[in-house]
Amino acid sequence: MIFAWLIPVAGIFVMSAVWAQAEEKSIAVPLPAVIEVGKRTVDERVAVELHVDVEAPEELRTRVGGTLTTLNLGVGTDLKLGEVAFSIDGIDVLVHRSSVPFYRELAVGAKGPDVLAYGQLLSELGLLSNPDDLFGPKFDVATRALQRLIHAPVDGVFRPEYTVYASPDAARVAAAPAQVGARVEPGDTLASLTPAISVGMFRASESGQMPAFAANSEIRVEIGDETIDISDSQNLNAATLLEVIGTVEKAAASGSYPKAAISDADGTRVYAQLFLQLAEPEEYGALPSGAIITTPQGATCVLVEGDVTPVAIVPSPELGVAFISAEYVGLSVSTRPSLEERRECE
Repeated sequence: MIFAWLIPVAGIFVMSAVWAQAEEKSIAVPLPAVIEVGKRTVDERVAVELHVDVEAPEELRTRVGGTLTTLNLGVGTDLKLGEVAFSIDGIDVLVHRSSVPFYRELAVGAKGPDVLAYGQLLSELGLLSNPDDLFGPKFDVATRALQRLIHAPVDGVFRPEYTVYASPDAARVAAAPAQVGARVEPGDTLASLTPAISVGMFRASESGQMPAFAANSEIRVEIGDETIDISDSQNLNAATLLEVIGTVEKAAASGSYPKAAISDADGTRVYAQLFLQLAEPEEYGALPSGAIITTPQGATCVLVEGDVTPVAIVPSPELGVAFISAEYVGLSVSTRPSLEERRECE
């Protein structure tokens, strides 16, 4: 009795396998004997986020009160030593970038590192040459020239309120809430600066994966309507980070990049909705992987217009498609090389 039902069951399994093979053959579409090598353009475009470790943002604060008569602190503005940042009641206030802030009035006889820093500011303005740390007669002449330049009363005494301080690590202006014509008080914030950056890297958005850009490839960062070319998507130097962040903030201010895509958490600032891609898209020839001749030794060839031709295979994101050099685009390739032709592949 046992064998009586085993035989039919075994028959069912055999027939199932036959049916499966028949169905597979009916679904599979055989390749034509000869095909033409197609063309593919690859730019490796991927949505990314820029993750940056930042310090607390620095603020530019006025030392005196009055009416704000000019303001040169637009979003994305670079802060340069000696440039006019703003004016209060018609007196210009200059950017002071140094490791030594001004904390006292300076006049003839003053000596110290702040005098040297002041001399460097005067030198940047072309008012003093070869500054040292002693406020002498040359400093007095230069100070009076500075006061005339910024429209301040001329008495030869330098006052800290002639400047607004920004540390050497400060970068671009990130926000400038003040407006010309507004009344300001001592200590008011006129602008906040892009925070000092220690580390930054691109990461693929959500569950995506960063493409493996080839070494020395020029890569483009797409930020709203703007693009920036960079040389390495992983090892970002400070200059590149500042350029990307400055462009993001300008784009956010103009409306071409959503401000909501910038977020902060636990000392990390995230700039989302950015895109990385090859600056120069790469061109490839494309053909079904079944048209590639392979050998046990790892050689790969294609039968191009009757000739067995060794080719390098480039990894393809398309299932069942192999990429080869673009020089073969448009040429005819046999998909059914003979055994003899396969043996010619070295």
